[in-house]
Amino acid sequence: MSGLVRLNPSYMLTRVDDFAARVVARATPIRFGVAQSQVDLEAVYRLRYRVVVERGWARPESFPNSLERDIYDEIAVQIVAWDGDDIVAANRLVLPTAGYQLPTEEVFGLKIETPSRVADVSRTCRASAYKDAKGRVFWGLLCQTWIELRNRGGTDICGIFTAAVIRMYRGLGFHVEILGGPRKHWGEERYPVLIRPTESVDSFRYG
Repeated sequence: MSGLVRLNPSYMLTRVDDFAARVVARATPIRFGVAQSQVDLEAVYRLRYRVVVERGWARPESFPNSLERDIYDEIAVQIVAWDGDDIVAANRLVLPTAGYQLPTEEVFGLKIETPSRVADVSRTCRASAYKDAKGRVFWGLLCQTWIELRNRGGTDICGIFTAAVIRMYRGLGFHVEILGGPRKHWGEERYPVLIRPTESVDSFRYG
Protein backbone atom coordinates (compact mmCIF):
# COMPACT_ATOMS: atom_id res chain seq x y z
CA MET A 1 0.00 0.00 0.00
CA SER A 2 1.36 3.38 -0.92
CA GLY A 3 2.38 5.68 1.93
CA LEU A 4 0.39 8.50 0.35
CA VAL A 5 -2.79 6.42 0.43
CA ARG A 6 -2.20 5.40 4.04
CA LEU A 7 -1.81 9.03 5.08
CA ASN A 8 -4.98 10.18 3.31
CA PRO A 9 -7.31 11.24 6.17
CA SER A 10 -10.52 10.27 4.38
CA TYR A 11 -9.15 6.84 3.53
CA MET A 12 -8.06 6.17 7.11
CA LEU A 13 -11.41 7.34 8.51
CA THR A 14 -13.17 4.96 6.13
CA ARG A 15 -10.97 2.11 7.30
CA VAL A 16 -11.92 2.73 10.93
CA ASP A 17 -15.59 3.08 9.91
CA ASP A 18 -15.47 -0.30 8.16
CA PHE A 19 -13.71 -1.95 11.08
CA ALA A 20 -16.26 -0.58 13.56
CA ALA A 21 -19.21 -1.74 11.46
CA ARG A 22 -17.78 -5.28 11.21
CA VAL A 23 -17.14 -5.53 14.95
CA VAL A 24 -20.64 -4.37 15.88
CA ALA A 25 -22.21 -6.79 13.38
CA ARG A 26 -20.15 -9.71 14.69
CA ALA A 27 -21.32 -9.07 18.26
CA THR A 28 -24.89 -10.20 17.46
CA PRO A 29 -27.09 -11.00 19.39
CA ILE A 30 -25.64 -8.23 21.57
CA ARG A 31 -27.08 -4.93 20.34
CA PHE A 32 -25.45 -1.51 20.59
CA GLY A 33 -26.96 1.94 20.35
CA VAL A 34 -27.88 5.12 22.18
CA ALA A 35 -30.05 5.15 25.31
CA GLN A 36 -33.00 7.41 24.56
CA SER A 37 -35.82 6.60 26.97
CA GLN A 38 -35.90 7.68 30.59
CA VAL A 39 -36.04 4.02 31.59
CA ASP A 40 -32.83 3.23 29.70
CA LEU A 41 -31.08 6.35 30.96
CA GLU A 42 -31.89 5.49 34.57
CA ALA A 43 -30.64 1.94 33.94
CA VAL A 44 -27.33 3.42 32.75
CA TYR A 45 -26.98 5.66 35.81
CA ARG A 46 -27.88 2.75 38.09
CA LEU A 47 -25.29 0.51 36.42
CA ARG A 48 -22.67 3.21 36.84
CA TYR A 49 -23.60 3.55 40.52
CA ARG A 50 -23.19 -0.19 41.10
CA VAL A 51 -19.78 -0.27 39.41
CA VAL A 52 -18.53 2.79 41.31
CA VAL A 53 -19.56 1.30 44.66
CA GLU A 54 -18.28 -2.20 43.84
CA ARG A 55 -14.89 -0.78 42.85
CA GLY A 56 -14.70 1.28 46.03
CA TRP A 57 -14.43 4.58 44.13
CA ALA A 58 -17.22 6.15 46.17
CA ARG A 59 -19.50 5.29 49.07
CA PRO A 60 -23.18 4.38 48.60
CA GLU A 61 -24.35 7.30 50.75
CA SER A 62 -22.95 9.69 48.15
CA PHE A 63 -25.78 8.54 45.86
CA PRO A 64 -29.04 8.66 47.85
CA ASN A 65 -31.11 7.66 44.81
CA SER A 66 -28.61 4.96 43.70
CA LEU A 67 -27.91 6.81 40.43
CA GLU A 68 -24.44 8.02 39.39
CA ARG A 69 -24.66 11.10 37.19
CA ASP A 70 -23.21 14.60 36.83
CA ILE A 71 -23.75 17.81 34.87
CA TYR A 72 -22.21 16.33 31.71
CA ASP A 73 -25.01 13.80 31.46
CA GLU A 74 -27.29 16.65 30.40
CA ILE A 75 -25.36 16.92 27.12
CA ALA A 76 -23.83 13.44 26.78
CA VAL A 77 -24.64 10.66 24.35
CA GLN A 78 -25.17 7.51 26.44
CA ILE A 79 -24.00 4.49 24.46
CA VAL A 80 -25.11 1.08 25.65
CA ALA A 81 -24.95 -2.65 25.00
CA TRP A 82 -28.16 -4.66 25.32
CA ASP A 83 -28.38 -8.40 25.85
CA GLY A 84 -32.06 -8.97 25.25
CA ASP A 85 -33.80 -6.25 27.23
CA ASP A 86 -30.97 -5.81 29.72
CA ILE A 87 -28.32 -3.08 29.54
CA VAL A 88 -25.08 -4.91 30.32
CA ALA A 89 -22.50 -2.22 29.51
CA ALA A 90 -22.35 1.50 28.80
CA ASN A 91 -20.19 4.52 28.31
CA ARG A 92 -20.79 8.14 27.47
CA LEU A 93 -19.64 10.48 24.74
CA VAL A 94 -19.38 14.20 25.50
CA LEU A 95 -18.91 16.39 22.44
CA PRO A 96 -17.62 19.96 22.42
CA THR A 97 -20.51 22.12 23.61
CA ALA A 98 -20.71 25.87 24.15
CA GLY A 99 -20.43 26.71 27.84
CA TYR A 100 -18.74 23.41 28.78
CA GLN A 101 -15.21 22.15 28.97
CA LEU A 102 -14.71 18.52 28.13
CA PRO A 103 -14.62 16.44 31.35
CA THR A 104 -10.93 15.59 30.87
CA GLU A 105 -10.11 19.27 30.42
CA GLU A 106 -12.01 20.20 33.57
CA VAL A 107 -10.43 17.55 35.79
CA PHE A 108 -6.86 18.29 34.69
CA GLY A 109 -7.13 22.03 34.06
CA LEU A 110 -5.95 21.78 30.47
CA LYS A 111 -7.10 22.68 26.98
CA ILE A 112 -6.85 19.97 24.36
CA GLU A 113 -5.74 21.63 21.14
CA THR A 114 -5.88 19.50 17.99
CA PRO A 115 -6.78 20.21 14.37
CA SER A 116 -9.58 17.64 14.60
CA ARG A 117 -12.77 17.56 16.63
CA VAL A 118 -12.13 15.80 19.93
CA ALA A 119 -14.85 14.30 22.11
CA ASP A 120 -14.58 12.89 25.62
CA VAL A 121 -15.31 9.22 26.35
CA SER A 122 -15.84 8.21 29.96
CA ARG A 123 -17.95 6.20 32.41
CA THR A 124 -17.17 2.94 30.61
CA CYS A 125 -18.69 0.16 32.70
CA ARG A 126 -19.99 -3.39 32.50
CA ALA A 127 -22.31 -5.28 34.84
CA SER A 128 -20.08 -7.35 37.11
CA ALA A 129 -22.22 -10.46 36.67
CA TYR A 130 -21.93 -10.27 32.88
CA LYS A 131 -18.96 -12.14 31.47
CA ASP A 132 -17.17 -10.88 28.36
CA ALA A 133 -14.38 -13.42 27.93
CA LYS A 134 -14.02 -12.81 24.18
CA GLY A 135 -14.26 -9.03 24.47
CA ARG A 136 -17.30 -8.80 22.18
CA VAL A 137 -19.07 -6.33 24.46
CA PHE A 138 -15.98 -4.20 25.09
CA TRP A 139 -15.00 -3.97 21.43
CA GLY A 140 -18.60 -3.56 20.30
CA LEU A 141 -19.19 -0.72 22.74
CA LEU A 142 -15.96 0.94 21.66
CA CYS A 143 -16.87 0.62 17.99
CA GLN A 144 -20.42 1.89 18.50
CA THR A 145 -18.86 4.87 20.26
CA TRP A 146 -16.77 5.50 17.15
CA ILE A 147 -19.90 5.27 14.98
CA GLU A 148 -21.73 7.80 17.15
CA LEU A 149 -18.66 10.05 17.23
CA ARG A 150 -18.39 10.02 13.44
CA ASN A 151 -22.11 10.66 13.04
CA ARG A 152 -21.55 13.86 15.01
CA GLY A 153 -18.46 15.05 13.16
CA GLY A 154 -15.75 13.86 15.54
CA THR A 155 -12.61 11.86 14.84
CA ASP A 156 -10.53 11.71 18.05
CA ILE A 157 -11.25 10.95 21.68
CA CYS A 158 -9.84 12.02 25.00
CA GLY A 159 -10.35 10.43 28.36
CA ILE A 160 -9.07 9.81 31.87
CA PHE A 161 -7.20 6.50 32.20
CA THR A 162 -5.36 4.67 34.94
CA ALA A 163 -1.92 3.30 34.08
CA ALA A 164 -3.47 -0.18 33.86
CA VAL A 165 -6.09 0.97 31.35
CA ILE A 166 -3.40 2.69 29.27
CA ARG A 167 -1.48 -0.59 29.15
CA MET A 168 -4.64 -2.47 28.20
CA TYR A 169 -5.46 -0.11 25.31
CA ARG A 170 -1.89 -0.21 24.06
CA GLY A 171 -1.98 -3.99 24.27
CA LEU A 172 -5.04 -3.90 22.00
CA GLY A 173 -3.11 -1.85 19.46
CA PHE A 174 -4.20 1.69 20.29
CA HIS A 175 -1.72 4.56 20.23
CA VAL A 176 -2.40 6.34 23.53
CA GLU A 177 -0.90 9.81 23.97
CA ILE A 178 -0.51 10.91 27.59
CA LEU A 179 -1.28 14.62 27.85
CA GLY A 180 -0.05 15.32 31.37
CA GLY A 181 0.85 14.00 34.78
CA PRO A 182 -1.45 11.89 36.96
CA ARG A 183 -4.07 13.18 39.35
CA LYS A 184 -6.19 11.40 41.96
CA HIS A 185 -9.64 10.98 40.43
CA TRP A 186 -12.33 8.46 41.37
CA GLY A 187 -10.04 7.00 44.01
CA GLU A 188 -7.05 6.26 41.75
CA GLU A 189 -4.16 7.97 40.00
CA ARG A 190 -5.33 8.69 36.46
CA TYR A 191 -3.89 10.40 33.39
CA PRO A 192 -5.39 12.61 30.67
CA VAL A 193 -5.03 10.84 27.33
CA LEU A 194 -5.74 11.37 23.65
CA ILE A 195 -6.47 8.59 21.14
CA ARG A 196 -6.61 9.05 17.37
CA PRO A 197 -8.12 5.81 16.02
CA THR A 198 -6.97 6.54 12.47
CA GLU A 199 -3.38 6.26 13.70
CA SER A 200 -4.09 2.89 15.32
CA VAL A 201 -6.29 0.99 12.86
CA ASP A 202 -3.36 -0.92 11.33
CA SER A 203 -2.36 -2.26 14.74
CA PHE A 204 -5.76 -3.17 16.27
CA ARG A 205 -5.69 -6.59 17.93
CA TYR A 206 -9.25 -7.83 17.69
CA GLY A 207 -10.59 -11.35 17.48
